Amino acid sequence: PERLASLPLLQGRLLRAGFRLLRRGGALVYCTCSFARAQNEDVVSAFLGDEPAARLVEVECLADAPATPGSLPLTLRFDPRRSRTSALFVAKLERVS
Repeated sequence: PERLASLPLLQGRLLRAGFRLLRRGGALVYCTCSFARAQNEDVVSAFLGDEPAARLVEVECLADAPATPGSLPLTLRFDPRRSRTSALFVAKLERVS
């Protein structure tokens, strides 16, 4: 339980570290193998609130994938029963400036 509680903090740090390496117009895919909103939408939402140079964009290559929309626009969730994958969350972030 303690380790699970610390994962969103670690994931947020990893997301920020990766985003810092992007040039303007560059993109980063944030993906987890978790259904936990705290590790998915909450991490992305907090990041977007802190990083004005970031925006969510469509994950074009997954347009026809057996996924459902996440609770944040342009994010995707993969249910193991429907997609025959593990549980997945996918968000694509772009550096706009």
